[in-house]
Amino acid sequence: MEKLNYDEAFPEIQHLIYAIELRDAYTQGHSQRVAEYAYILAKLAKIDEHLTQDIYVAGLLHDVGKIGIPDAILLKPGKLEVDEYKLVQQHGSLSGKILEKMKKYSFLAPIAKHHHEDYNGKGYPDGLKGEDIPLGARVISIVDVFDALTSKRIYRGIMKLSVALEIMNNMQQGGKFDPKLYEIFISNIEKFKLTHDELVDDEVPISELEELDFLRNNFFYSDSLTKLLNRKAMLTILKKNSFNENNVVLGQLNIKSFRAYNELYGTDKGDILLKKIAQYLKNGLNANTHLKEAKLNDMFLFRPHSDIFIFLHVSKKVDFISYKVEAIVDDIKAKLGVDLEYKILINGEKFHRNLEKQISALL
Repeated sequence: MEKLNYDEAFPEIQHLIYAIELRDAYTQGHSQRVAEYAYILAKLAKIDEHLTQDIYVAGLLHDVGKIGIPDAILLKPGKLEVDEYKLVQQHGSLSGKILEKMKKYSFLAPIAKHHHEDYNGKGYPDGLKGEDIPLGARVISIVDVFDALTSKRIYRGIMKLSVALEIMNNMQQGGKFDPKLYEIFISNIEKFKLTHDELVDDEVPISELEELDFLRNNFFYSDSLTKLLNRKAMLTILKKNSFNENNVVLGQLNIKSFRAYNELYGTDKGDILLKKIAQYLKNGLNANTHLKEAKLNDMFLFRPHSDIFIFLHVSKKVDFISYKVEAIVDDIKAKLGVDLEYKILINGEKFHRNLEKQISALL
């Protein structure tokens, strides 16, 4: 029995997935890939044809409960706090509740609800153990982790298969997955890799939803006052490019006697000054103010805190940028009547593993 064509048989599934995508564009490909991987694993495990079909459809809908998770947590780029993680853990239960309300798909609710249960009983939401976990949920548990590790995220590129499998094997040493299903998965990993490559190749480079998600994710990396990148963005870019082979020029600018300026004119005027200086620097340096992978000749501009501005330039030549910054500083003094202190923190070094920590200490 061939799997159902959900485009024709279940158009409402598309509507549900689209609703999730509006919250989290990562789901755009994730649900489809998890469904495909789950179908392959179920077939390899010789699971009943009808249940295999159910598992495929449950794979499409397993994350529908994310629609109930607040944006501030669902799209948070950094590590979640304990309370935030507890909220994220509710998405499985929410998926189950949503499907329970849909008569046609209510039988899939247990699979969706329990796809984050661990075979050793340490998963969620109910801490089910072993074969008390629905078979379909045990299948999806494996391939859900596989796709999460091998998919692109805003804070990292696609993880190498060898690294992903090392992480999964470490998880399995702790008893995370159904051992029989995991053995089948590992023994046939090439089938999943080929399917992964096909699905990724078929993806549209960037979609309307991905653009929306890009803007929403960058919200977390934007300084609310100046709209430049913030300190979190600076450290993220440094970490993301730890192995970049290009040279880096990193400079700091800050306003002389800014505290005295605020005392004399008030903090509202001080904020206006910060915004004007940020605009001058952004225009003069032609700086990028969105989080992205750093490439040759890219210029990033940050306001990590207070009156401090940081620029990061990726270049093979380091001399010209100092001349350019000094000219902008002179222009700001002439037009705004304030002096900026300017110093180079990093001059012509390559990205390296400890650069993030080095800059963090400097700031």
